[in-house]
Amino acid sequence: MFEQDDVDNWRQVSLASTSRLGRRHPQDLSMGLGHAGRHPDYPGLVSERYISENNQRLFYRRWEAFMNAASWGDIPLDPIKARFEGTATMWG
Repeated sequence: MFEQDDVDNWRQVSLASTSRLGRRHPQDLSMGLGHAGRHPDYPGLVSERYISENNQRLFYRRWEAFMNAASWGDIPLDPIKARFEGTATMWG
């Protein structure tokens, strides 16, 4: 199990996994795959655990949509469905 604590640690783990010894040991990187779902109060996929890699998985899913699109019109854009409370604005 590897944790992405900071960029330096993640770089070292990634580099070590390309070594001859690292390639001998298979890695399972599917920690929370299938454990995210819909929540009645929040938009998008929500993890059932406090810590998960859902952000990374969804980031690359969105990146894949951009890379596979033939044009900007092929990239889905869902409207914001979140309910916001309060009166804060960008202008104070």
